[in-house]
Amino acid sequence: MAGGGWLAAGVLHMENKQLHTATLALLLLLAAPAYAKKNQSSPDSHGPAFAGLHIPHLDQSPGLSDFLGMQPSGIAAGKMLKIEGFQQRDPKDGAPISQKTEVYLGYTDKNLYVVALCFDTELRNIRARLSRREAIDDDDQFGFVLDTFHDKKHAVFFYLNPLGVQQDGIWSEDTKPDYSYDMVWNSDAKLTSKGYVVWFEIPFKSLRFSPQENQSWGIFLSATFAVTMRALFIRTFPAMPKAF
Repeated sequence: MAGGGWLAAGVLHMENKQLHTATLALLLLLAAPAYAKKNQSSPDSHGPAFAGLHIPHLDQSPGLSDFLGMQPSGIAAGKMLKIEGFQQRDPKDGAPISQKTEVYLGYTDKNLYVVALCFDTELRNIRARLSRREAIDDDDQFGFVLDTFHDKKHAVFFYLNPLGVQQDGIWSEDTKPDYSYDMVWNSDAKLTSKGYVVWFEIPFKSLRFSPQENQSWGIFLSATFAVTMRALFIRTFPAMPKAF
């Protein structure tokens, strides 16, 4: 999880047969301490408004092979929620991006699926090494953070580099990320002629959350380009498709 504050916004709704009716909120309130302090004096006491996003339930589990053409195909075609509209976090906060990133979300009864298509027109600039687990901060990477208790103070994170090396751990607002906490999750990644694809399968049984029927979670999505030192994030989400 390379540098920068954690900023994103949106509300995500999901139904799960095992979780009953679960409402997952993609409200980015997972800010780094410096950002949180910066915004404590905001005149808007109610905070920003967040768009609603509905994750579709999938009858079958999507795989990495369904995205190797840098677009959904096979069982993933037209089935998952597409998120785009990333903006720069670094070096210029809020600036337009020069490389496109698309994210696809879906879930089955047992797992949450996140797939990212990280386009890059300069393939020679993609940095990735087959290093030990966690040691990817100097590589290109994509990942996300989940605040499963929606307390805006604690979260778990999952990141991959373009060769599929995993990084995960716990984030707390008053401490540095803790990489010693390893969770059980599945992943895959592959370099393509247009960039790289990363695939995450997060079992619900690997996550801790409240027993309440209605769930409200936080999420942050980010992509980092190591060579050019650019970090992208989602500030606002596109309008929610009526199909979801």
